[in-house]
Amino acid sequence: HPNGRWEARIGMPGSRHIYLGLYNDEADAAKSYDRALVKLRGSQAATNFALSNYTEQLREYHTEQQKEILYKSNQEVLNNDSGLKKQIPLHLSANSPSPAAIAEHATHCI
Repeated sequence: HPNGRWEARIGMPGSRHIYLGLYNDEADAAKSYDRALVKLRGSQAATNFALSNYTEQLREYHTEQQKEILYKSNQEVLNNDSGLKKQIPLHLSANSPSPAAIAEHATHCI
């Protein structure tokens, strides 16, 4: 960066970027990039440091993926039942994996 600081950003398709900030230290910029990328891509993220450093971000990724699955499932129910007008609230049911199970799965992705 022109002012001697390190810029962190994630390149996205179509020449877009997600700007993460400017950092005085190269390692801090790299860690910021890694944390954001793991939240976006989970265990498929190409990180600068070991993926095992980002278990919290992996948990967040897997929780968001589960919410997305539940949302899509609810939308399919809504689309297949034309008499149903009320949106089904998004929540984790008793059959949903516990946060501990999600964390355990995230750990195995490392």
